[in-house]
Amino acid sequence: MRFWRRKQREDESAGDASTIAVDDREPVDEPQAGPLHMAEVLDLTEEETEELHEQTTRAVERTRKGWFSRLGGVFQSADFDESLWEEIEEILISADCGVETTGNLLAELRQQVDDYGMKKSSEVRDLLRDNLIRILEEPGVDLPRWALADAPSPLVIVVVGVNGAG
Repeated sequence: MRFWRRKQREDESAGDASTIAVDDREPVDEPQAGPLHMAEVLDLTEEETEELHEQTTRAVERTRKGWFSRLGGVFQSADFDESLWEEIEEILISADCGVETTGNLLAELRQQVDDYGMKKSSEVRDLLRDNLIRILEEPGVDLPRWALADAPSPLVIVVVGVNGAG
């Protein structure tokens, strides 16, 4: 059945064993390790950097006014009582923290509040903030760790998520 076979190109059919491919490209300089700022990566002027900052601020404004303000409203009262736990849970789940993550976070937070005997809303708020930061800084999976200088080239980072999965 010749119909299904791939046609050979002339250079494939006349393959010569003495032909060797030589890479004559210039070597690429190794990237410098260290913290990168978006302005450095994009090579922006100071004016362009300020504009990028303003755009980013406007982009997160809805989130800031949404669940951050709702969460801040929970801690307006001076004393923290049992009725506020459900409200915090609702806010975190609606903010796409995920049901499992929210449950684990609140269970740990309740334990810490009981252990430390906290009664003030400001203390619970600070403890919640510290726990959220800890979760963001310590991923639950063992991610590959390499310096920017050791990164493969080209470097591609793909972030995939599902709404509501946490």
